[in-house]
Amino acid sequence: MHSLYYLTIEQLEELVQDKYSLIKVEKRNFSIPLLPSSLDRIASEVLKIIHDWTHKYSIDLQGILLHHDQLQFLSDYGRIKDDDPFIYWDISARFYTFSPQLGAIIRGKINKFTKSQVMNAIVFNCIISAFTPEKVHPSIASELTLGQEILFRIESYDSDHSLIYGLIDEECVELMKQQDLLMLE
Repeated sequence: MHSLYYLTIEQLEELVQDKYSLIKVEKRNFSIPLLPSSLDRIASEVLKIIHDWTHKYSIDLQGILLHHDQLQFLSDYGRIKDDDPFIYWDISARFYTFSPQLGAIIRGKINKFTKSQVMNAIVFNCIISAFTPEKVHPSIASELTLGQEILFRIESYDSDHSLIYGLIDEECVELMKQQDLLMLE
């Protein structure tokens, strides 16, 4: 992500309720591999591994991990798998993830217009979304203002750089009208 911006648990719970946030929460089980040399600090090593996952895209979670809580070990003992040098600890936790998908509609706030007519919006104060003029529906292109909340469709997503390329199509315009984000006739 461009800059790490931590959302509070209250903010996350509120965003989970907003279908245009693309944040989901789910309880999941994982097997966490630890080297035998870390057996004297199992809990802290497991926490360190999960912390390392935070703000990165996880294939297993199919999104960017924003927060975890309710971590618990499912067994008092680790497991060794075949000739693997690791000891696996089964854990359960609640994970909050941002799960962008192509074609999904997301909420953002316009934070920049450039000389080349490219508009940027920001999502959760840390993910940048870029729009070229041809990606903004002509009926609202001249009506958008700095700081305005918008709904837009994800056209592509670069998880390495936390960059979304978006477009505002007819459906987005209608949804913004329904949510009173636009004051058009």
